[in-house]
Amino acid sequence: MGFLYFFVGVVLSQKLNILGEFYFGEVVCAAFLLFNLKSFRLWGGGKGLIVLLVFWFSAQLISDIYNQVPIEKSIKGVLVPFIVGVVLTAHHTYFSSRSRHLPLYLMGLLVGFFISRMFIGNERHLDNPWKWGMGLSFLLCFFVWIEFYCKRGGKYLLVIFSALFTLVSLSYSSRSLPMFFVGATTISCFSKQIQNSRVYNFFSDSLVGFMLFICFFILVLFTLDFMMASLFSFGSFMQWLPEEDALKYSVQAGGKWGFLLGGRSELLVSLEAFFDRPMLGHGSWPESMYYSYQYLDLRDMAGSSESTFEVAEHNLSSFLIPTHSYLMGALVWGGIFAGLFWLRILLMLFSSFLKVRVISSPLLVLLAIYLIWSILFSPFGADARWLSSVLLWFFIYLVAMYENR
Repeated sequence: MGFLYFFVGVVLSQKLNILGEFYFGEVVCAAFLLFNLKSFRLWGGGKGLIVLLVFWFSAQLISDIYNQVPIEKSIKGVLVPFIVGVVLTAHHTYFSSRSRHLPLYLMGLLVGFFISRMFIGNERHLDNPWKWGMGLSFLLCFFVWIEFYCKRGGKYLLVIFSALFTLVSLSYSSRSLPMFFVGATTISCFSKQIQNSRVYNFFSDSLVGFMLFICFFILVLFTLDFMMASLFSFGSFMQWLPEEDALKYSVQAGGKWGFLLGGRSELLVSLEAFFDRPMLGHGSWPESMYYSYQYLDLRDMAGSSESTFEVAEHNLSSFLIPTHSYLMGALVWGGIFAGLFWLRILLMLFSSFLKVRVISSPLLVLLAIYLIWSILFSPFGADARWLSSVLLWFFIYLVAMYENR
């Protein structure tokens, strides 16, 4: 019976190209809720998140009306918070009494996600499957197995595989995946030492402590940026990387905006676009020649020069305002009220690191790191809408389940 849930997860992660990009799982979740309107269930704190999704929905609708967005684009934009809410609610309604099947279901969903990328993905996915789906699926499946099925030696396996995973990922031009693995392994393996430290207890004792924890996290990001820039400027290390990647990383490391922002210069453009229209946003799928060329100028200043004519042509194939962030996408499209949902999720994820049960769980730490990174630095397309919504619900459910034990 358990493997049936694995198969269901594989099937639900298949993408449909019908009037836009949807996942079969999103359609099934909507149909399931439609037939269970009288019995759907919300998780603890779920009402607050649903209210914020309603804010997002309403803000996007008002923004589209104000900006006179064509109806086909508006429908796709306004439906995003609705689909997120449907996926969260449907999963909790169904699995709240079937939690024992969750691990296999999630592993099937991740395998299906990779399969979908290979069959329906673009040429970029096929050229580097590890970076664009396979690596993430393997990473999450491995941590699910460690969390639920590995009885002994889990920490040793994490340390060994983190080194191997880092080497494989860097050879396939993926920088963020090793960071997720190493970060989750380090925090969970040293969780007891972290819990017993005075600094950790100070961070978790008061609002002032939590604010200082956020400052500490920002300091860690700057430190990470410096360390990565130093690493990718070290000749002996760079010779192990593919030639094209070595050139790109070394240029970014020496760029004006540093290593992290140098690779995510869309954020600087999206911040300007948000502050230009902070209340009403630019509408769904907004296009602007000004912001597009501003983005190219920032890439040049950051040292991210266009390596080939095809890359330069791709960057000018659309004048869609670049965001490359769940949060900034919502803020640019619908204004401040559209971004409240992701701001609340970020607050929840940051505060979870101050919970003993979270930092002692490799899977929960990994999910927290992955979701924070995605909300800040990844685009919220159809793939992220499905996978991140499921992972977000799973994180919320697992934290609540562990705390109630």
